[in-house]
Amino acid sequence: MHLGFSVYVVGETVTPSIKKGDLLIICSFSGEKYLLREFSKLAKEKGAIICALTSQKTSSLSRIADLTIRMPVEKLRVKQPLGSLFEQLLFLYLEGIVLSLMDEMGVTQEEMKNRHANLE
Repeated sequence: MHLGFSVYVVGETVTPSIKKGDLLIICSFSGEKYLLREFSKLAKEKGAIICALTSQKTSSLSRIADLTIRMPVEKLRVKQPLGSLFEQLLFLYLEGIVLSLMDEMGVTQEEMKNRHANLE
């Protein structure tokens, strides 16, 4: 949204119905959460493009997705509780995408700041 895209969160009251050509990005460590798989199936039926970010290349979610980006946290050999390492890697990966898009689109931090939620 800060880059100028129309962005919504599944389940919010202001989120419009997904339609053909929309992109649904699903982040799931296991790729096996029932609700996330169902969201993906419904979106796919409507013609949306599904991008899964997961640690499991062969998960149920990966089989539904049009694109799977694997976050190989088990290769990092760092012990952290539950999905913490996945979430940290996901944050850094997505921040890198934002930086790349800023550069490619010519969007400045000032422009993004003006789109940021504030009451100023």
